[in-house]
Amino acid sequence: MSEKIKASSSYDKKNFFKMIFLRNEIVTTIGDREFKSFSMFHEGILIGKVSKDKSKELATDTEKWFEFLNSTIGAGCFVFALACQGTPNPPLNALISLIWFLLIYLHYKNSYFPKYLKFDSTVDLSSGIKLMGEKKARKLVISMLRGKYLSILSISTRAPFFAGGYLYLILIASLFSPHLQYFEIFGHSMANIFLPEKCVCLAKNPNPENLVDVVDDRK
Repeated sequence: MSEKIKASSSYDKKNFFKMIFLRNEIVTTIGDREFKSFSMFHEGILIGKVSKDKSKELATDTEKWFEFLNSTIGAGCFVFALACQGTPNPPLNALISLIWFLLIYLHYKNSYFPKYLKFDSTVDLSSGIKLMGEKKARKLVISMLRGKYLSILSISTRAPFFAGGYLYLILIASLFSPHLQYFEIFGHSMANIFLPEKCVCLAKNPNPENLVDVVDDRK
């Protein structure tokens, strides 16, 4: 009975705000606190539906994906970033580590990535097929689902270890730049904080009149 409740879009061409911000809209139909069914609209046209059961599958698969990002990619990036800091050339080794984790990510993506969020998935489509074409409608539906389940906010809140570890490794890899090496935080250069004293990648101060020299900073 609950699945028969019809959803409607708030898109309105006469309202500038609704026309711009509700062009692609996901409307919750009904469900319990944890899992809900919803419909997807493009410019007021129904193009896709997700049942309560599929919503539950999406939530479960997404949770497994975030767990993989946290425990494998995030934790690994953090450990590698710390290890790179103890080497003679941390930025180079961090860059190699980033490439390594990218390969791991690509290798395991098909196994852990939520199946309904893949562009070749079989999400139910509706009347939008007749108006915009099945291929375009399917792509738009998956993009909207990804925006709902894999947004930057979702990643930062549900995969904080991934975000932290990955950004930490990127930070170490980016310290090949003299400008970043001599960028100051609370009176200390980034090189002084993150790079070893005998690092072979230490560069000359690009702005010696404005920034503290790394060697002097360590005295």
